[in-house]
Amino acid sequence: MARASADAHRARWQATVDDLPALVCTCDHTLGITYVSPTCARVLGWPSDTEHLAQPPEPWLAHDGFFWLDAAMALSHDELPLPRALRENRAVNDITVVHRCPNGKERLIAWDAAPMTNVEGDLLGAVAFGRDVTEERRQREREACLAAVARAAAGMSDPAGEVGRASRVLTALVQHARTPITAACLYLLDTETDMLRRVGAFGTDASGTHAPAIPLTRQHPWWDLLIAGPAYSTHDRARPRWLRAIDPEIWRATSIRAWATVPLRTGDTLIGALSIGLSVPHEWNAPERAWVEACADAVIMGIETDTLFATERQRSQELEAALYDAISTSAPSGSTGGDQPDQGA
Repeated sequence: MARASADAHRARWQATVDDLPALVCTCDHTLGITYVSPTCARVLGWPSDTEHLAQPPEPWLAHDGFFWLDAAMALSHDELPLPRALRENRAVNDITVVHRCPNGKERLIAWDAAPMTNVEGDLLGAVAFGRDVTEERRQREREACLAAVARAAAGMSDPAGEVGRASRVLTALVQHARTPITAACLYLLDTETDMLRRVGAFGTDASGTHAPAIPLTRQHPWWDLLIAGPAYSTHDRARPRWLRAIDPEIWRATSIRAWATVPLRTGDTLIGALSIGLSVPHEWNAPERAWVEACADAVIMGIETDTLFATERQRSQELEAALYDAISTSAPSGSTGGDQPDQGA
């Protein structure tokens, strides 16, 4: 009867937890996984079948990505939620861990964990409750990134001109877009040759991605596809339509897993293009697309600002030259424009 009651209680507990929106998993005192909620299995790609759970925990910890650490956090294995709750025999809260799913995507999960004991106080294992904070953290990162990009786009003119300010903007973009790591390439229209040329690549070393440096003219078959409007990858390793001429094997050999391209325009005039590449799979939802296009707007604003500075600087130089000519013309013949010392003094 006691066993039947315990089984019924366990069944009710599991039925309740199965329906929770939180991510739930339990382990025994040896860290062997004993339960994974359907929500947890679905979000993180963990298997929830009893056959896998019957195996020792080592495959989960070492191979299947039971927990993956954020390098910036520098947590040891003992500092992870379940091991720490077991070791300290107390509840631990709000430990954020980067989990890498089998498909390569990464999710940020904030975990709370607590030990489980019997009535005698013997440690039986631990339970962890997690929530997916990926979008929440991503939104904060996007906001911080846009603030940094806006600061880089503002201010006094750059000595290197429009390319210099655009470089500042894109450097701020890739430095603050940390999840996922981003690389950006800037193409500007050379008005003399009417050709799009790549003038800079940013973050390519950290992300391992790159974009083609092929110059494009209006007669090139890729031109219309590239400048038609913002374009985003829709699945892993999908090539842009304007790169379909590249051999599929060559494309798969690159590290680009997701990409976005945005033409840069001032009014109806094309001035360049922004290309972003990611080395991990990524879904460009509405907030992500708005963020990319806002960053492109900041690049445009920076270019326009430096164009205005350059125009005003040229006008100032022309006025100074005209004033100098006027003064030189109106000065008396033979005058040196300054007092000469008295030779007899």
